[in-house]
Amino acid sequence: MKWNVAPMTRDAMGAWRAFLEVHARLMPLIEQQLHLDGDLTHAQYGVLLALQGEPHGLTMTEIARTMVVSKSGLTYQVDRLVDSGRCTRAVDPDDERRRVVRLTRAGIEALDDVREGHLALVREHFIGPAMDSDVAAIARALAAINAHLKAADA
Repeated sequence: MKWNVAPMTRDAMGAWRAFLEVHARLMPLIEQQLHLDGDLTHAQYGVLLALQGEPHGLTMTEIARTMVVSKSGLTYQVDRLVDSGRCTRAVDPDDERRRVVRLTRAGIEALDDVREGHLALVREHFIGPAMDSDVAAIARALAAINAHLKAADA
């Protein structure tokens, strides 16, 4: 891979450093809130969110598309969710090589348990400190960055 080594502007470097610092400060708060309110990791929360609204379930590949975690990491998190009764994993009737993961009542309840605290934390520490116009700009910028990264993965 050939790298573009042009120097970053002061604003670009500031945005990058701010992103890294916000991520480093925010993620432990989120992990703590999810653990205290629902005994979930952030990755498990992501799996449950992916399964929410999918009554027929999703394959591991489909879940992986929505998450940024290694295949072994995803398997580990799904194993923990199955062990806790928050989801099930069964052979796909259409393809015996695949496994379908489905949300259980306990998984729905786990999402319910963490929802209020999670939204309050995000509002207080991520959305709240910024002005509405900043939040809209952050949303646009992150959507563009995410689209670029998804295209690079393809």
